[in-house]
Amino acid sequence: MHPVAEPGPISTKTVHYPIRNKDFRDWQMKHQRGGDLLLFSDITFIRLDKPITVTFRYE
Repeated sequence: MHPVAEPGPISTKTVHYPIRNKDFRDWQMKHQRGGDLLLFSDITFIRLDKPITVTFRYE
């Protein structure tokens, strides 16, 4: 799996890195933090008549 970048300039806030369950569990153990996390482990590609747009808001 490869990083995914939002359209526009590349920065740490616009690039998203896919993780697996093991990655998150390892991070939890190392930092003794982290609660539930929604992960999608199966990927299915489908063609849509109208694309879905997702907007991320950073605070």
